Amino acid sequence: MSGPNSKSGARLYQLLPAVYRERDNGDLSAYLDACGTLLDAIQQTLDQRLADNFPDTPPAGLTCQDWLLPYFGKLLDVRLVSPEAVGRRAEIAKAVAWRQAKGTLAVAEQIAEAVGDMEVEIAEGWQRVATMARIGIPLLPAGNFGVTPEPDRHISSEAARHPALPAGTVDFRYASRAVNHPVACLGGHDWVQGNPHGVPCVIGGFDDATRRTVDLRTPGWDHGHHHPRTLLLFAPPPAGFFDINMESIKWSDRAKPQYQHLIAIEETPTFYRIRKLGGTRIRFTGPVTLDGHKDYVIEGFSFSTTVNCVHGNLFLRDVAAPKVMAQRHGAEIPALTARDCLFRDVTTARGLMRLEYCTVLRKTICEWLEASDCIFIGTVQKDHPTRPPPRDGCVRFSRLPGLALGAVRVHQCSDDEPIFFNQIFGKQGCAALHPASSQAIRHGAEDGGEMGCYHDRHYVLRAEAVIDKLKDYLPLGLEAVLVYDKRLLCPIPIVK
Repeated sequence: MSGPNSKSGARLYQLLPAVYRERDNGDLSAYLDACGTLLDAIQQTLDQRLADNFPDTPPAGLTCQDWLLPYFGKLLDVRLVSPEAVGRRAEIAKAVAWRQAKGTLAVAEQIAEAVGDMEVEIAEGWQRVATMARIGIPLLPAGNFGVTPEPDRHISSEAARHPALPAGTVDFRYASRAVNHPVACLGGHDWVQGNPHGVPCVIGGFDDATRRTVDLRTPGWDHGHHHPRTLLLFAPPPAGFFDINMESIKWSDRAKPQYQHLIAIEETPTFYRIRKLGGTRIRFTGPVTLDGHKDYVIEGFSFSTTVNCVHGNLFLRDVAAPKVMAQRHGAEIPALTARDCLFRDVTTARGLMRLEYCTVLRKTICEWLEASDCIFIGTVQKDHPTRPPPRDGCVRFSRLPGLALGAVRVHQCSDDEPIFFNQIFGKQGCAALHPASSQAIRHGAEDGGEMGCYHDRHYVLRAEAVIDKLKDYLPLGLEAVLVYDKRLLCPIPIVK
């Protein structure tokens, strides 16, 4: 006999004398397996009960249940703002430490990392405001700013480059930008400001140190940055589906042994499922043709070519593809079911399409359409050559190029034009909503989140949660603003 399948049942079975195991016809094994299943459930309950006493995230093992986090927050008087459970756990775990260092730049940086899951470069608005020079005030050493050697003050051109000078005009002889200097690394920084009085390479960037007059407008992503009561948090735009460290694999090689730690495949005569393991983003290359008479489930991948499902039903989750075709007929069962997906074009010409939290950059072609919390940039039509709307369906809480779709019912939709960091499929930030997008798009989903393929990643809500959280930890009157800078995605040049 093979013995019980439960963990505790197998242990009980091994504790029996060998004579009972040898004479067992299966009844004893089944009885102990039932007992072991109950013991395993009791053990798991006790383990979870222990984990429920600690709100933080351990390196390994169980964590407390998410519904307990608000109670921990009330116990420690923590106002939870993060849209994700991981962020709320960090808010509770670091609440005391943040209060002890309240008002410091280090806490602001930690809040951005814990609540928003983003690395930021912080700049204080008062350092970017032009001020009058004060006679008799000694200059701080240049070494305090990561500049060595000390500029020779007997040479006018060198003295003008001293970083501590309250210069109000731009020195056109030099270019100002962030540089990676060995001295900066000694102070725990990744970069220093090269030629702070020079001409900025990018106006309004994270390393634009030029001093300007006070901007009295309410701080936003594009204005109000130069003010003594403003704290600027510069962050790289969200990468979305297309991370710079993506690993490319041929679709025909997906089942090879060297990729077993990255890809999990389950297959039966009527079912095929492939999903991503771990956090590495994977892009499949080469033709993808699904021609079996079975259901196909694909989770967590990006594709560089068309995904063509010939016969079965296609289920996609967290997928980016330039074109998806599902050729199954009929209005009863969806030929394509997708959630959290990004498409350039998508087609179910003679079937039902069901989309949730998806973004389509160009054409959507289908006979019947059911969509919720989606963004459609291009036309939604029934056929390839002509542009009539689908035969029937329902679209709710979505963005449409036009609110009239014939027989398709439309509920709580918007035709506002979304603004993306990048609209080119395959580029970083593709289909990620820019702060300039209207509130009808950024908070137009049914639950108040963002429409489109990044709804479950909470890019918009996390950014707003960081600003909201900082209100509790900044000095009175100081206002934080989040500014996205694409240059933070690029390596900083090294100066030897």
